Amino acid sequence: MVKNKLIFLFLVFGLASKHVFASLDESGLEISAAADIVGEMGFQDSARQDRFYVRSAEVLLYGPTDYLFQARLSLGAHPYQGEMNFGLHEAFVSSSRLIPRTRFQLGQFFLGVGRLNAINQHDWPFISTPIVQENFFDGEGILDTGVQASVLMPTAFYWDVTLGVTNGWRITHSHGDLGAKPKIPTHYLRMEFFNDWESGGIKYALNYLGRRDAEATWLWMSGLDVVAKWRQSRLLKWLIQSEVWSKTEKPKNERAAT
Repeated sequence: MVKNKLIFLFLVFGLASKHVFASLDESGLEISAAADIVGEMGFQDSARQDRFYVRSAEVLLYGPTDYLFQARLSLGAHPYQGEMNFGLHEAFVSSSRLIPRTRFQLGQFFLGVGRLNAINQHDWPFISTPIVQENFFDGEGILDTGVQASVLMPTAFYWDVTLGVTNGWRITHSHGDLGAKPKIPTHYLRMEFFNDWESGGIKYALNYLGRRDAEATWLWMSGLDVVAKWRQSRLLKWLIQSEVWSKTEKPKNERAAT
């Protein structure tokens, strides 16, 4: 492990993780392009690799298909096994107008579970990948194809429930490995709550993800994420966020191992 490592982040085609947008004529189609160039320098470590490299790059197209549906297509590139890998990240349609208080999306997307998994890496408020994200969500996030629906519950307090089912042939953000058909596909649940304060608020959520793979091994993941924000006028003054997860795997005819 490299100690005393300094990391510099340069954002190309964007400033402070804000994308550059362009509208094409009157179609409503939007284009966003972003790239992260990272420089690492380690001190007091003979094994350090002082270098600059492109950590990730993305081109995003999104917009309405008609008065009911939105569409999103993103192509991304990032280092994988020593080489820059370029491919499709997200391709889905979504809508919040078919059913009152309900949003859904269908296609390939980052699963809407956990705090960071569904947020693009360019929009993270930090540079290095957190340990939790690295260990439980394969660094960049769990990407799969399926359907996801979110419902804002008709309660006196803010309570948003997300349910999703995806193929589950694999549970990691891998490239080239198609995986194998699972016994039970990936399914997940997220219950999100929000408490408003005078100058900010706190959002917290309970999460569950499950899957039974082709070898009949059960996977259960449960987690809690919290984010608190305080603003001064329109300026974000404080941001505190964290998430904790546990993972349990139970091979066929064996005792569960956490």
